Amino acid sequence: MDISDWELAGTSAVILGAGFSAAATDGRMPLMGNFFDRLEKSQSPWLYEYVSSVDCDVKEANVESVLLNLDQIRTSPETVLKGWGDRWKANLPQIQRELEQYVLHRIKAGLAVEPDNWASSVLCGCGANTTVISMNYDNIAERLLSCKAHRSVPRLPCPHCKMVRLLDKSCNCSFRQEMTDLDWRGGLIKPHGSIAWKR
Repeated sequence: MDISDWELAGTSAVILGAGFSAAATDGRMPLMGNFFDRLEKSQSPWLYEYVSSVDCDVKEANVESVLLNLDQIRTSPETVLKGWGDRWKANLPQIQRELEQYVLHRIKAGLAVEPDNWASSVLCGCGANTTVISMNYDNIAERLLSCKAHRSVPRLPCPHCKMVRLLDKSCNCSFRQEMTDLDWRGGLIKPHGSIAWKR
């Protein structure tokens, strides 16, 4: 099936898998399995040693495995960490600082999207009522949808604003209103979170 055959404007939901960011940036944005391919021991000594202890081949270490192990070290009681985990628990703040610096460095080069890129064109072809579910940690989909909301289609509601309204309606702290099917349409949902939350 050709991509031009899809009726994107009438699609109710689009799920962006982990490959979307790589496709939208013509391969500059990393996937989970090659996220640490630019990690250098001289620049991030603690992080490099830690990733090596999780996966012997740093250049092919899976980022989710590394993050899961870091979280387990951070939250586990001392009795569980005897041996392998002791060393890393003591140096966790330094590992986290180096990881934060590396993440920003690694994705910085891949954030640019060419206007004629096929993956970004597909996303921008979705209608105002299309709910986008993104599995990507970066903010490429958010930026594309925001640009579309503010430039391409006059008065098209921003997906971020739709999610703010949706979260506000479902909040226990506020006056709860009856949520309709329309409230769920056109938002941007990120189950894994985003680097944009850092700001």
